[in-house]
Amino acid sequence: MASHDAQSQQSRSETQCKHWVARASWKPEDLPPWLTKDAYVREIQPRLKQITVSAIASTLKVSVMYAMDIRRGRCIPHQRHWQALAELVAKP
Repeated sequence: MASHDAQSQQSRSETQCKHWVARASWKPEDLPPWLTKDAYVREIQPRLKQITVSAIASTLKVSVMYAMDIRRGRCIPHQRHWQALAELVAKP
C-alpha cells in the first residue's frame, strides 16, 4: 500500500515532529482570557459547520480527516488552534 511505503512513513514522521514541537512550545498564556474550553465549544465549534474542511485543514496545517473531525465536533483540537479557528469563523 502506498500509505505504508518508506516515503509516506517519513512524511508522517516529519509531520508528527512538527506538531510535537508546536505543542511543546505553546503556552496557555498565548490564548486570550475569553477563549476557554467552554467558549470554544459554545461559540466557535458550532460555527465551524459553515467553514469548509479544506479551509480548516489549511489554516491549522492538519490532515483533512482531522479537520473533518474538528468540524463535526467529534474532537476538540489542541488549545493552540483555538485562536486560529476563532479568527476563521469570524471572517465574513
